[in-house]
Amino acid sequence: MEVLYLGNGSIRIRSKLANFVVNPRASLAKTEADAIISFEEDVDTSKITEFRLIIAGPGEYEIKGVKISGTKSDAGIVYRLSLDKMDIVLSKASAISKGENISSHIVVVDADEVPSDKILTAMEPNVVILYGEKAKEGAKTIKEGSAEPVNKYAVTFEKLPQEMEVITLG
Repeated sequence: MEVLYLGNGSIRIRSKLANFVVNPRASLAKTEADAIISFEEDVDTSKITEFRLIIAGPGEYEIKGVKISGTKSDAGIVYRLSLDKMDIVLSKASAISKGENISSHIVVVDADEVPSDKILTAMEPNVVILYGEKAKEGAKTIKEGSAEPVNKYAVTFEKLPQEMEVITLG
């Protein structure tokens, strides 16, 4: 699995089976994806090509063997993806800060606010990936001395770190 920062609050998640763009914006370069995942109901698809599905709310979805479920919390949508033998939680920080604890291998957070380190560590992920406005701040609250932002992070199930790793995309 690979997570690539596309800029302006958008990322691409690529698995062996499928390719997703999360929160696409008009300012992106043309990007190919099998599906679009959005935290908002109004989705800008102008720069995404080849997509077959828009996921923008609660429900159960499947595309190319990747199962996705969206659950509405008090403050937004929390998505769970099962891909490449890994469980992934995808959400805005504001949505999971008020949500229930969900265990997962990888937690990908759009840091629209500084995420709660207590809630994220309670999820017991192997990897926390932060991107967005407050990603650097969030990384510092979760793990002291967090590394500088990178554009891309890739990992396989067999190479998941044993201790929680915090990655900042930017």
